[in-house]
Amino acid sequence: MAETADLEKLRKKVRAKDRELVALIAERFEITSELGRRKAAEEMRVEDPEVERAVVKNALAAARELDLDPGMTESIMRSVIASSRIRQEGARNPTAAVRPNIAGSQFVPPPLEFRTAIPVSRKATASVRSSRKAISEILDGKDDRKIIIMGPCSVHDIGQAEEFAGRLQCLQKEVNDRFLLVMRAYIEKSRSGRGWTGFIGDPYMNGSGDIQHGITETRKFLKGLAESGIPSAVEFINPITALYIGDLVSWAAIGARSSGSQLHRDMASGLDMPVGFKNGPDGDVAIAVGAIQSAGESHHFLGADETGNLRAFRTLGNRHCHLVLRGGEKPNFDSRSVRKALKELATAGLPERLIVDCSHGNSGKVADGQMAAFEDVIKQISAGDSGIIGLMLESNLKSGKQRIPEDLAGFKASGLKRGISVTDECLGWDATEKLILKAYRKMK
Repeated sequence: MAETADLEKLRKKVRAKDRELVALIAERFEITSELGRRKAAEEMRVEDPEVERAVVKNALAAARELDLDPGMTESIMRSVIASSRIRQEGARNPTAAVRPNIAGSQFVPPPLEFRTAIPVSRKATASVRSSRKAISEILDGKDDRKIIIMGPCSVHDIGQAEEFAGRLQCLQKEVNDRFLLVMRAYIEKSRSGRGWTGFIGDPYMNGSGDIQHGITETRKFLKGLAESGIPSAVEFINPITALYIGDLVSWAAIGARSSGSQLHRDMASGLDMPVGFKNGPDGDVAIAVGAIQSAGESHHFLGADETGNLRAFRTLGNRHCHLVLRGGEKPNFDSRSVRKALKELATAGLPERLIVDCSHGNSGKVADGQMAAFEDVIKQISAGDSGIIGLMLESNLKSGKQRIPEDLAGFKASGLKRGISVTDECLGWDATEKLILKAYRKMK
């Protein structure tokens, strides 16, 4: 009881200091608001980069004297400066800071806070590095195994995804000398129209959009995979997502709708993991080939860092970007399409290596279609096609899919059937396991 009382005393002190801190910020805003009024009277610009740099420099000097984290200090000061600037601009022009089409917003802590709250253990770090290296060596031809990226079309229930991962881990032991199995852990969902946009954006599937909870649970899930030695694959739809979970990811996809996006090419050029660019929705391979060329080079772009501050970045380029054939208006997993795609890569001066996604346009979004595509690709590999370095399958605990409403307001996810996809139709675990073991025997 004495210990509890002591803790409560400390918490009271913390709360008191928090009030003092907020009061100090309010006082600072009063002073900067007066500065803003005087600037307006003298027709001076609100922004003064030289003064702002001096303010940050002064704060960092104080942080060093007090032994405070400089990154945290700079993040706080830049946030305060930005808020002061907005207040000053709003005082002289009341409509300047208004965003009429934004219904509301919520604070989400910067990536560094999530990484601190859910840190990557040494075991997880070693696992992620090892799996990235293994995938890279397959891409470089140093490892003759094939990659199989398998898992739910989109993760909607962490517990069920963890069960799938456990089964994958057991299967890996049986096929380790021929296949590297990677867990498809997609937590964002690209949409051509309306609908649920994935676990990270709406983890409760009720339209509440609790992104902070989505990021928290995603980090815990990916950390668990890494600590179990299971490589993970995600599709980065929002480039900011990579800042929150990228340290736990082994392989990343850039989807068909994003391969032509400069933002995604910028991001991929700076990622230290292999990245697969998918051909366009219509089946066009050229857009992905151009993306691979682009992301392999150094880029300069504006982005956010782990503290949430904007920075101008220069990347080194990512030489482990590669093509993913996912079909389009017609399938492109057949040998003729594969040879054509490899030729386009060679013409562009790129390594002749690609992954075939057996779902999407290569299956007509029908689970049985995935099986046909997978068996055809395995036949090509067995016949000596070394350009195919991997395959992708959409697979879940049970086969099929279940519909969810486009408008999720008030929806109860507890009523969903267990182990069945809520987005594209997936193969069930039993069919997936048989398919992979059959391919393993064929390739021995």
